[in-house]
Amino acid sequence: MIQSTPFGNGWSDSRYRFSRRKESATVDLLSRHPTKPEDLSIVHMPGGELKPFLNPSPAQLKIRAMLRDQWTASQEGKRPKVPRRVVDLKARKLGASTEAQAQAFLMISQRANTEALVVSHEAKSAQILFGISKRFYRALPDEMRPPRKFYNGHAIVFDDPLNSSLAVDVVSEATGRSGTYRFLHLSELAQWGAGADSALVALRGSMPVEPDCIEIIESTGYGQ
Repeated sequence: MIQSTPFGNGWSDSRYRFSRRKESATVDLLSRHPTKPEDLSIVHMPGGELKPFLNPSPAQLKIRAMLRDQWTASQEGKRPKVPRRVVDLKARKLGASTEAQAQAFLMISQRANTEALVVSHEAKSAQILFGISKRFYRALPDEMRPPRKFYNGHAIVFDDPLNSSLAVDVVSEATGRSGTYRFLHLSELAQWGAGADSALVALRGSMPVEPDCIEIIESTGYGQ
């Protein structure tokens, strides 16, 4: 069975086993894929150098702790077995968006048949967020990079045996109505406008009611 990450995000699930014939080779392959944030590279400021994700901010550490604690509580029967959720009313430049993208990218790199979706209020913001994950992918050493089936400005789809994907979208009436997402990164929710409530209901309806699913909402308050 695919193992969960060392920091306990609970991405292992018996329903995602491969056939016996493929399982050993698959586990060996996945063991070479990125398994923790330190395997990824981010842009460090000032200067804009691309460096390993080695020094998370307090905000990033808090997100990790909340996800880990919710997972542990679900396994111990202290919390319902429902998706884990983090809501971050953020200040700028503390790294919440980068952390959310790292969590999404790691999940699709380690778990088969998994869809992650990033939703923002405008195309420019959505592309900036997706650019973080594209940079994660491009910066990986060749031996750690999952083979891709499809890759463009709106999605990255990994090839067999993963067949997992991360896509980006702008909030609309159709958002979340054509997929089953185990990871949702919902950005700048305060700017989603009048349709925010219905979009959020649809997105949450697209997610299985299981504790290995993750929803991260991050938004600046804009006085709301």
